[in-house]
Amino acid sequence: MFGLPNKSWVEFLKFVLGRSPVLEVMRVSPHVDYNEKMNMANEVLHFRRASPKVDIRFFD
Repeated sequence: MFGLPNKSWVEFLKFVLGRSPVLEVMRVSPHVDYNEKMNMANEVLHFRRASPKVDIRFFD
């Protein structure tokens, strides 16, 4: 996923979360500044999830 614009990252995460009923952990490490990462995290945490147990983690 390197080199994709932030919008593409977010759309990909939305796709995976919405279609992965057995997903347990999603680790996300976007190469963006702190404020952009917080904006992405806020958006992603509101997406519909196919898995009720998924734990989404953002890293540096």
